Amino acid sequence: MTSVNDEQQNKNLFELYTLAELRYQNHFKNIVKSTDELYPDGWYENKNYKVKIEILSEAISTSTLIVDTQGYQKIIEGFEPKRLELS
Repeated sequence: MTSVNDEQQNKNLFELYTLAELRYQNHFKNIVKSTDELYPDGWYENKNYKVKIEILSEAISTSTLIVDTQGYQKIIEGFEPKRLELS
């Protein structure tokens, strides 16, 4: 059973994910014909919003489609993306 705090955290992550996705779509709006071209198969089935935000951020900062990011490549290879440790 999820706690109220967990539900609120998931809601906040979803809101951040939605903003990141809109930013990603806007970033590539003049390059692709359809937003469907921006997302790999199964993208919407995964509900790990924290990882998806990291991948979208990487895609935007490197001007790379999701499928070409290191974060996404690590996931499809079966590895979790490494977290950066800030001192």
